[in-house]
Amino acid sequence: MMDSARASAPRTEAELEDALSGPSPSLAASLARAPGDIVVLGAGGKMGPSLSRMAKRVDPSRRVIAVSRWSDASAAAALGHHGIEIARANLLDPRELATLPDAPNVVFMAGQKFGTAGDPSLTWAMNAAVPAFVAERYAGARTVVFSTGNVYALTSATGRGARETLEYLAAIESALYVVCHGDPPWISFGFVVFEDAVP
Repeated sequence: MMDSARASAPRTEAELEDALSGPSPSLAASLARAPGDIVVLGAGGKMGPSLSRMAKRVDPSRRVIAVSRWSDASAAAALGHHGIEIARANLLDPRELATLPDAPNVVFMAGQKFGTAGDPSLTWAMNAAVPAFVAERYAGARTVVFSTGNVYALTSATGRGARETLEYLAAIESALYVVCHGDPPWISFGFVVFEDAVP
């Protein structure tokens, strides 16, 4: 059993990303209920590239727009290589936010960890002002708002920590699921919502 798991484990970063961005069969049906473009705000973070690729892999004809400041040009180029449209914007600037494409589906992943040393005013702006700017800009869109702070399973403080396996993939898929099933359109949650937990 262990040998077969080892043999099928990703051996490169590209293989890992392919595994993480691979949609489940049920995700295609879920996204079919939310037609139109998808804008992923904060797509340059930890989960954004995987979520953007997953949305594109579900329906290659759907326009997926990944928005970030893109301080890592290679991450933007990798997503562009997979047919995802790249948009650069500083979400703290409402004028830049206004230039982004309209879309009926928005995934909001931008934020900054509270307690970040050295710049509490930026942390407040990212976690309070930016969501307000986005809510105004994309009023009426089916929107899911979440933070990666709660996507990992609880682990022992003396253990090795959470692993990026099924719980990580489930968090990404659950974000897309909520976009598809959200009513009212602006949904905010701090804990992972798994597919079978959503009515």
